Amino acid sequence: MSSSNMVTALHYLLANTAQLTSPRNMITSVLGLSETSLPSIPAKQEIVFHWPASRHLNIPPPFPDFERVSQATLVGIYITPTISTYVHVNKMLTQINQRLYLLSQLKLQGLNIQVLHTLFTGLIMSKIMYALPAFAGQLTADDRQRMGAMSREALQRSVSHTDFDIDEIINSTDRKLFSQITQPTHCLYHLLPPKTSTHCTYSLQKAALLSVTSC
Repeated sequence: MSSSNMVTALHYLLANTAQLTSPRNMITSVLGLSETSLPSIPAKQEIVFHWPASRHLNIPPPFPDFERVSQATLVGIYITPTISTYVHVNKMLTQINQRLYLLSQLKLQGLNIQVLHTLFTGLIMSKIMYALPAFAGQLTADDRQRMGAMSREALQRSVSHTDFDIDEIINSTDRKLFSQITQPTHCLYHLLPPKTSTHCTYSLQKAALLSVTSC
C-alpha cells in the first residue's frame, strides 16, 4: 500500500468512527471500558494521520460537512495526526500536578502518610496507568522521564511513601494485556499467530552458555 493510499485509508477510518462496530469493541476490550465511553470523537470531525517527517503528502480533501481537526480525544486519549503522545502527556501531567497540589493541601490539614498514599494511588497512579498499553509504545524518552519525575515529586512532598518506575509499570501492563488476549474468548485473540504443533525446546540461556564455553 502506497503512502498516499495509507493516508486515505486512515482518513476514512477515523471519519467513519460512528459506523464501526468491531474496532470499537476491540478498543473497549483492550482498555476495559464500556461501549458508552467511546463517543468522544464526534462523527463530524476527522483527522488525517501521516508520518512526522513526511514532506510530500497526498492528503485527500475533507469529507463534505466534516471538520478537519489537528487533535481529538478517543476514550480519554489525546491523538494527533502524527500519533505523538506529547499532547496527551502534557495534559496528563497538568492534571497530575493539580492533584499533587491537592494532596499537599490535605497534608497541611494533618492527613497522615498512609491515607495520603492511598489517595495518591487512586488519584495519580490511576491517571498514569489509564489506557497505558494504548499509547506506551509511542512514549519518547523525555515523556517517560517526565512521568517518572512525578514519583520523585510525590516523595519530596511526602504525599507518598514509595516511588515507581514507569518502565516497570509499562512492562507490567503489557504483560497483563498479553495474558488477557491469549484467552480464546478475548476479541483480540484471533490476531495472534497460530500455535505451533510441536513443543519448542530451544533455550537462549543454553545457547549463550555454549557460546561462552566454546570461547
